[in-house]
Amino acid sequence: IDPAVTEKSDAFTLGLNAILLGQDDIAFSLFARAKSTFERAWQRDNATFWQYQISKNESFLKELSLSKDANIYSLYARDIIGGEPLEVVVPRPSKQNIENFDVSDPFLWNKTAALAKDMNATQASEFAMRFYTNESIGAYAYFMQKAHGWEKQYFLMPSSPELEGISTERKSMIYALARQESLFIPSVVSTSYALGMMQFMPFLANAIGKKELKIPNFDQDDLFKTDVAFKFANHHLNYLDKFLYHPLFTAYAYNGGIGFTKKVITRDDMFKEGKFEPFLSIELVPVAETRNYGKKVLANYVIYMALNGSSIKISQLFENLTKPALTDKFRN
Repeated sequence: IDPAVTEKSDAFTLGLNAILLGQDDIAFSLFARAKSTFERAWQRDNATFWQYQISKNESFLKELSLSKDANIYSLYARDIIGGEPLEVVVPRPSKQNIENFDVSDPFLWNKTAALAKDMNATQASEFAMRFYTNESIGAYAYFMQKAHGWEKQYFLMPSSPELEGISTERKSMIYALARQESLFIPSVVSTSYALGMMQFMPFLANAIGKKELKIPNFDQDDLFKTDVAFKFANHHLNYLDKFLYHPLFTAYAYNGGIGFTKKVITRDDMFKEGKFEPFLSIELVPVAETRNYGKKVLANYVIYMALNGSSIKISQLFENLTKPALTDKFRN
């Protein structure tokens, strides 16, 4: 196929197909085409990464190491060849609570978020300052991102009694998930009715709240409270951690379910030693939402580990993916 007749995700997918057929030269051209037509930085970085994988030309790694987007590919390049650290914004408000605003009210949040579309940068930045408190830091970041054209990358670290006394790995994982699920906005309701900062589906929320944690008079609206959301996430991760020991696989299970994750990682053609592994398997996770979610949560996790004072190399996490003893119970 002529790369010029395709573009964006179609070109990228055809590039992956060419790799599977052993046609690396064609794949390289298709990834180049995808890169030149993608609009989002992380997608361009993804295509650049595959140009590096095929050619092993370090100029592509150099390019990735200069990327300002926080993604698994720009992090990997910095691991391998160094470079300036990624610039991230970590707000640390000293005030705990916001006045005259109920952060747990989903209807109020929907109305408030809708104001952003008619604001210019100055208005959004000024409005954001109203939310510069620990409990409303997600709303602050939402309006600040509007002010900066979504180019600055906010890594929020709200405090909560539920996050005290837990491991750095667990705390980093909860933050990594919350950043992707809701940008730390407590009262988000998704189109599929997932609830709150940690986006629990109602059936799972009921099972955890009533049967497992045995919370008296549990109500689903409790999930709009930050401390409750963190408590549920910590509990659910206790369950997932019995089977999965790698942040990428945990992210897949948080998003797509543990049954789906088991089915994917136990396939004969997934996450085994091989020429382009584990990177090819990461691209071949069959549900696009879960595939991209995993990539984003993994990048978040590495950054939060560093922010929590315990840096971990993403290159090592990639290496571990083809070693079942280090990643999961299902393949052992």
